[in-house]
Amino acid sequence: MDSGLLQIIDEQLGKLQIPYHLLDAQGNILLPQAQAGTVLLHPPAFTAPFAKCDTLLLFRIEGRQRLYLALHSLQKSTLDIGQMAAAYIGVQLENDARARQPMDREEFYLRLLSGVLGAQQTAAMAAQYHVEPARERYCILLRDSQRAMTDFIETLAQIFPVSAAETILSIDANTLCVVVAQNGELAAADQEELAAAIEDTARDQGHDKLLIGVGENAQTLDVLPESYRQASEAIRIGETYRLNGQIFFFRKLIVERLLNSIPEQTCRKYYQLLFNRRNNRLLNEEMQRTIRIFMDSNLNLSVAARAIFIHRNTLVYRLDKLQAATGLDLRVFDDAATFKFLMQLGNRLGFDKQEG
Repeated sequence: MDSGLLQIIDEQLGKLQIPYHLLDAQGNILLPQAQAGTVLLHPPAFTAPFAKCDTLLLFRIEGRQRLYLALHSLQKSTLDIGQMAAAYIGVQLENDARARQPMDREEFYLRLLSGVLGAQQTAAMAAQYHVEPARERYCILLRDSQRAMTDFIETLAQIFPVSAAETILSIDANTLCVVVAQNGELAAADQEELAAAIEDTARDQGHDKLLIGVGENAQTLDVLPESYRQASEAIRIGETYRLNGQIFFFRKLIVERLLNSIPEQTCRKYYQLLFNRRNNRLLNEEMQRTIRIFMDSNLNLSVAARAIFIHRNTLVYRLDKLQAATGLDLRVFDDAATFKFLMQLGNRLGFDKQEG
């Protein structure tokens, strides 16, 4: 096994604060490296993920080669820790094996975006496939959970100029990624125009549920995985916070990213200031729909009333009722922003509506 990979695994296992050994199929010690080569035990045959052996727990590591993780503790918590550690080692071994396999240009990009290539491998592969490492790029991620996206690859190739789309990657059956190369200064408006064109074309082909995430510009090739992560995160945020539209730009999701950084306990505390048992009846589904439409109408009473199909005075009555109960007048921008923020906390917590 590669010494660099062993060092990475050793560093992570050292954080467990439990005495450990990584063993090969014959029971020879691989880690800690100071004891490498000696035999700890002869692993018994077992089909379960783990087995108890005297004073230690032995975890089987799935992969292309049989390995075992021995943790010298029988405490109940060791079982969960060991299973997670064994899974981690298995993933590291699989990634290392994949990185060593021959690849074409598309596979190079897939491995780059998944983060399995180190800096030296990236530089070497970029030179081999004539990929300019200093060129500015960004990722557009397309995801349709309802329909396979494989039929859309050829269409995407026609949308993008040859010089713009460096590669179009099939991440899985429902997800595509376009790596877009910057040609000079590409304005943010141009990026939005491009994403809108993709959405329109996809809708024409029946991809009505398509979600599009756009990452920020990566100045060099080695940081392109960050743009890919941002594009994926943008879609996840769009779904979590039920944002309008189907195109989500990571750079625009500042408030939502801030909300994600707030501890859940703090979110719950402030969310329940408004959405609580006392306001449960007032903030029913009809009232919340009224509030959402009013906010989407830029706090315009007449526009919102027409969208809800109620008289303007009825809308005023509902807002007055809400103000009396909560102290927030949604016709005032600051109060509307406060209410919106608290509603978003509910989305962050995964609440469909107020708690009872």
